[in-house]
Amino acid sequence: MALSGGGFGRGRRFAGVLEGLATCAVVFVFVGALLYATSRPSVRTLVDLTPEALYTLTPQTKQVLAQLPQTVEVTAVLGPESEAFANGLVAAQSEAIDYLVTLLREYELASGGRLKLRLLDRFADLGAVETMRLEEGITRSNVVMLKAGTRKRHVFLEELVTINRGFGDAGGLQPAELVSVHGEGPLTSAVLSVMDEKQPVLGVLSGFGAGEITDYDPWDWGYGTLAEAARGQGFEVRALDLVGGQGVPEDVDVVLVAGPRAPLGADVVASLQAHHDAGRGLFLAPDPRVSDPDLDSLLARLGVVRERSLLMTDPQLAQGFSSAQERMHHYIRRFDAQHPISAPISRQGVLARFAFCSGLTRHSGAPPELVLHPLVESRVEVFGDRLGTQGQLGDGRRDATEQTYARVIMVAIDSPTRSVIASGASFLGNPLLGFAEGGPANMDLALGSINWLAERDAALEVRPRELFESRVELTEFEAGTLTLYVLLAMPLAGALLGLIVWWSRRR
Repeated sequence: MALSGGGFGRGRRFAGVLEGLATCAVVFVFVGALLYATSRPSVRTLVDLTPEALYTLTPQTKQVLAQLPQTVEVTAVLGPESEAFANGLVAAQSEAIDYLVTLLREYELASGGRLKLRLLDRFADLGAVETMRLEEGITRSNVVMLKAGTRKRHVFLEELVTINRGFGDAGGLQPAELVSVHGEGPLTSAVLSVMDEKQPVLGVLSGFGAGEITDYDPWDWGYGTLAEAARGQGFEVRALDLVGGQGVPEDVDVVLVAGPRAPLGADVVASLQAHHDAGRGLFLAPDPRVSDPDLDSLLARLGVVRERSLLMTDPQLAQGFSSAQERMHHYIRRFDAQHPISAPISRQGVLARFAFCSGLTRHSGAPPELVLHPLVESRVEVFGDRLGTQGQLGDGRRDATEQTYARVIMVAIDSPTRSVIASGASFLGNPLLGFAEGGPANMDLALGSINWLAERDAALEVRPRELFESRVELTEFEAGTLTLYVLLAMPLAGALLGLIVWWSRRR
C-alpha cells in the first residue's frame, strides 16, 4: 500500500499495522498451504529432480497402476542392518531405503488410491513387524509384500538395488556403497503378478548341451540372468526335460528353446509342436552351427527357414573389426518400430548385441495369409559365411557368392498361435545381458518376447532398469537445519518484514 504526504495520523498507523499483518498472513497461508498439500495424497505430487529420473515412472507402469482392477495392499518392512563393521553399510542401506520409500510413494500416487501403502520400521514398529512375520512367513527384513485378494508376492531390497557391502576381492574391508538402483521393473512386475489369476510359467528346455537356468556365471553362456529377470516379471521358471517323448506340462505357458548344441530329435520336436498346437507360446533360438532336420521341419511349419551360415561383418565395408571372432559379433540398431516387442526398444534408440547368428527368411511353402514380423535386422555390411556340413566355421572371407545385405535375425508370428524365432541364442546368455554389453536392449528383447508369448502385453515395457544414483548428501544436523529454516526461519522472516514495514510507517 503506497502512503504519502499528510503526516502519519491514526488512520495511516492503522493502515500500516494492517499492511504488516497482511504480509504475515500471506506468508503463513503460503507455508500452511504448502504443508497441507504435501500431507494430502489427493493433491500431492512428487517432483523428480534427479539427473537419471530415478523416480519418474514409465508410461507403461503408470498405465498398469491406473488400471488396477482391485486394491493392492503394499506393506514395506524397512530398516538398515546393525553395522558389524564400520564401513558405512548402514548409510548405504539407509540411502537405498530412502530411494525405495520415495518410489513406493510415487506408485501410491500414480494408482489413484488403488494401491494402499503401509510403511513399517523394523525397530519402531517391532510389534506389527513380528505379527506380520508370523502371519506371512517372512524371515528377512527389508522386504516389500504385495497382496491382492489371495495372491501374494514378496520383493526384497536386494532385488531393487545393488549395494556393494565392502567385502570384495581386493582384500580388506572396503567402504560400502549404493552402486545402482533398479526398483521399477521388479515392483511393477510384482504388481502384475499379484493381479494375475494364474502365475504364468516359463519352461526352458534343458539338456542337449545348452546353457542352464541355474548358471549365473557372467562369462558362461548360461541363462541364470534371464531366468532371474523373468522371475522378477512374475513368471515361474522351470527347466524342462523332454527326452524320451515327454510332453510339455499343460500349465507351461511359454517354452524357450535356447541354443541346443545337439539335435533335438523327432520326439522332442513333436512335444514342442503339440505344445504350440495347443495354443501356447513357443520361443525358438537355435544355434545356426547345429544341423537339426527335425527342428528345421518345425521352423518350416511356422513359416521360417534359417540360413546355413554365420553372419559376419565385411571388413572392407565396416572399419574397426579385425579378427573373425569380432566380426561375428553384431551391434543391432534396426528394430521394428510397430511390433509390441520391439517398439519400446526402437523408441529408446539403444543397441542390442548378437553373436553367432544367421539370417531368417520366409519359407516358400508358407501360406500367403501368414504374417512374419521382422523384429530385428542386422546392418547391411554383413554377409553369410557358409558353414561346413558338420557345422564347421567358414573361412571368414567373403567370396563372390556371399552377398552383403541386411538380414532378419528375429521374427514374431502371431497367427494362429504366437511364436518368436531368433537365429541364435547368444543374446539371451549371461555375457550379453550384462549392462556394459548391450544388456538393456537384449533384456528388453528377451523379456518382451516372453511376456508377448504369454499374452501379458501390459508388461512389455517394464523391465529392470539400471539407474545410477547421484544425490546431495545431508548430515542429520544439516537436515535439521534445513527443516528449521523452512518451517521456522522463513515464516519468522515474513513476520519480521511485516513489523519493519509497520515500524517504518510509524516514523
